[in-house]
Amino acid sequence: MPLNTLAKLLILLLFNTLVLYITPIGVYFYIYILLWCLPLLLFFLNGYLKISLHYLIILIILNGLQILLVPHLTGTLFFVVLGIISVSIRIMPGFLMFYFFIKSTKTNQFITTMQDLRIPKGIILSFSVMFRFIPTIKEEYRLIQYNLKLRNLTGINILIHPFKSIEYRIIPLIVCVANIGKDLTVAGLIRGLSSPNKTSQLCKEKWALSDYSFVILLVILWFICIVGKGVTHA
Repeated sequence: MPLNTLAKLLILLLFNTLVLYITPIGVYFYIYILLWCLPLLLFFLNGYLKISLHYLIILIILNGLQILLVPHLTGTLFFVVLGIISVSIRIMPGFLMFYFFIKSTKTNQFITTMQDLRIPKGIILSFSVMFRFIPTIKEEYRLIQYNLKLRNLTGINILIHPFKSIEYRIIPLIVCVANIGKDLTVAGLIRGLSSPNKTSQLCKEKWALSDYSFVILLVILWFICIVGKGVTHA
């Protein structure tokens, strides 16, 4: 179920601000649970079943630790563990929603949406490089891992030869990061992303029922929390 890029941007904005500032007390606790389930639903409906399963497992583990482990802790350890779990539960849905946006949005769709919103060219260029940067780094790291296997620097050998592991893993990755960022920026400039003239658009997206449904749902939840004072003001 592909969503419109503009709809995903609105969902990302509404979701993150709501999940960070909502006070999960009383009826708002059920809204908070619904917000937790929203990324799981989006991943599942778009065919990312493996990510959905991992997300569900992490959700169960965090809540299980908070219910079963935290009440039995005392002293400093209680506050440290409770803080880590509470912060993770609070910010993880937002990170996952952002990951869904990156995972499900193509670069040309994002550029077209930004151009329709009259976003400055410099910002569009920066974000377009970011969209290509993450998967490219992931592929380069996979190749580095393969080379480490050829040198037998995996598993327990990482601890036996720590300096070699750092040399053959970190240094190539740093060089790749520097070169890839420069190459992608140059590629974007060559394709005319910084041109002051209006470019042609081959990618046209229309709003579907699913786009309206998710955006309207979050707007209604926002309205309920604002009117009912279920949102903590910073």
